[in-house]
Amino acid sequence: MKYCSCILKTSSRNVRTPYAICTRSVYGSRGLRRREVVHCLPYYDFEAYDAPHLLGYAKLKKYKVPVKLEAELKDLLAQQRSLKRAKQPVPQTLSAKIEKKKRSLVQNLNKHRKAELKAKKIKVEEIVKPCSKRKMRDTKTKPQPGCPAGKEPNPATGRCRTACKLDQIRNPKTGRCVKRTPSLGAKQKRKPQLAASKRKQKKKSCPAGQDRNPKTGRCRKACRPDQVRNPKTGRCAKRKQPLLARRQPLLAAAKQCPAGQERNPKTGRCRKACRPDQVRNPKTGRCMKKATVVVGKPGPTKKKKPSKQKPGPTTTTVAKASLNRTLQQTHPELTLTNTAAGKLQKMLTKVGRKIQQQGLRQAIGDTGLVANLTGDAPLESLAGEVFELAGNVALDGGRSKITNRDIDTALKMDEELAMAFK
Repeated sequence: MKYCSCILKTSSRNVRTPYAICTRSVYGSRGLRRREVVHCLPYYDFEAYDAPHLLGYAKLKKYKVPVKLEAELKDLLAQQRSLKRAKQPVPQTLSAKIEKKKRSLVQNLNKHRKAELKAKKIKVEEIVKPCSKRKMRDTKTKPQPGCPAGKEPNPATGRCRTACKLDQIRNPKTGRCVKRTPSLGAKQKRKPQLAASKRKQKKKSCPAGQDRNPKTGRCRKACRPDQVRNPKTGRCAKRKQPLLARRQPLLAAAKQCPAGQERNPKTGRCRKACRPDQVRNPKTGRCMKKATVVVGKPGPTKKKKPSKQKPGPTTTTVAKASLNRTLQQTHPELTLTNTAAGKLQKMLTKVGRKIQQQGLRQAIGDTGLVANLTGDAPLESLAGEVFELAGNVALDGGRSKITNRDIDTALKMDEELAMAFK
């Protein structure tokens, strides 16, 4: 009854075709094929299955279950599932209610089963159990009794196939005739160990000017004394010497440099000598003045004159954090987008430079806005004025963030702010 129980259990998982799934899992896993229609309905013992499986089977077969019974049973099963997930004990009253509803559901299913069997005129005596030995035996055909000359019976299909040659063997995986190899169990003729030792003795020594390649065992051209073999490529390459060792013979053979010049030890060429008050930098190779070291008390240091600063703010920029702070003071329910913050920072830096160069009244204009900006941080108070108008525009539009468009509309609405940011 594995096939039938599989159909009843998978029907509770909202699967479209439980028949195909159960055929693969029960028959296909054993290498068999379901050649007949299996009637599972007469052999179901509904009392042995859980309530969710019975509900799924009723839905699959489209049986009419009372709506009240189905709704109550689903609620009780949901309560039981939630208690199990929370790892809490299920009360006995709940399990007793589920069992009572299950009995009424089993009675309903039995009624539908009897009606369906009568309609299809199915008798229980004519049906073979789906999982019996008679049903689940290997359905492959028996081999034929005799095959013609040059052929042999195939145990898998029972048909005749061409026999392999004497020097071939059949591969058990593919079923094809292949040459005999040690992996397929053929007896490989091995030469005695004495023959291998004689072969080693037969190896001649390489001639003069050659050496043996350890990888291939063949003779190859030997490297010269001034060369060394590259282990990666196997070719002979010149021995690399340090730079000074290569320049030594050149330096010895070179002539003396003229007056006012000296020899460069790295290149071996003559170069201009440094003056007595200079020294050569070892990194760059250029002549530079000697560093004077003062011993004793340091000399008098010149005092720097204080630079004349024009009246204006100490900083010409406003940080994003300070912008967010001012926005929270005016409109705490709103936030500022990154693009709007960048745009406002650029506008405020321009205004800050104007205030630092010209002054507050000349930069912004002699308007009523100057009275609101008097203080230590005029840029932040100017940003607060912008946020007040832009926040109102954003709230009217039903947005929770202030954007570039809100700032532009706020500047258009107020002439004094537009004059300040020109």
